[in-house]
Amino acid sequence: MASLDLALKDFKTVASRIKDQESLTITELADRYCEAIDGNKSDLANEYFSALVLRFWCKIQKAYTKNKAALRVSKEDCYDWVISSIMMACDKSARIWQKNSNINAQQAINQVFSTRFEKMAYYESNLLKNKGAHITCSLDEPISNQDDDKGHTIGDLIADETNEIEKEGDVTGFIQSLLDKDKVVEAIIFDNIADPDKDVFKYKKKTIKTTNADGEKVKYIKHTSEFWEFKLIKELNELDGNYKNYFLAKYKVSTGAVNAALDVIARANNQKKYRMLRAALKRERPTFAEYCTM
Repeated sequence: MASLDLALKDFKTVASRIKDQESLTITELADRYCEAIDGNKSDLANEYFSALVLRFWCKIQKAYTKNKAALRVSKEDCYDWVISSIMMACDKSARIWQKNSNINAQQAINQVFSTRFEKMAYYESNLLKNKGAHITCSLDEPISNQDDDKGHTIGDLIADETNEIEKEGDVTGFIQSLLDKDKVVEAIIFDNIADPDKDVFKYKKKTIKTTNADGEKVKYIKHTSEFWEFKLIKELNELDGNYKNYFLAKYKVSTGAVNAALDVIARANNQKKYRMLRAALKRERPTFAEYCTM
């Protein structure tokens, strides 16, 4: 069994000790993880950390697919990015979602992943491309001691190549592109599909029995997922003011446009919501599937 498969198995085993883990949001898991760390409850911290890793596990494959050609990273590298992002975001000096109600833990962890790991990897890649003309330095190194530059680091001046990646290779960028085309209802639909806290996928496992190249009989567990339309419609029926505030904080869109779209969704009966969902999937699913497996 590959090292990542073994790690996944271990995380599942430890996380299974949390009886209500599937009903907890990422923010709730992160809060409990932080509380366990602060209370020096190592066993409990490991359980909530494992549950958090499982929520972000799909990000390993997505990051690998997105960056393997440009950065030549391995899945193990992307695994390290995910682990480190969770730890950094939950560090006592960080925990930005606990200080800003417009940000949740998922956004905070994703932000660390993007800015501290993908950005760093592209920076180092650029250095290697031009190694004869550059001196390696830290992204956290101050620009100078001048008053005008205090608080600014070299990392602040780097042309962020991940910006383009986020537009093309990140689900947030995809949803923003819909908003830029005034497709606000569609953007809300896909935002709810992409949100792991909404849990709009059914997960199944099946034992597969086969024969390997040596003629030995082996068996393994095959995990599959299936988009669950009913659950998505249920989530659309429960959108409220908190969701509107979250959506406005996350994306660049006017309040009026969001209000109008939410009103359209609220006024639609379930039959019409299904038609809206299927029409959106028919138009955008091929592109959306590049960022979120369906």
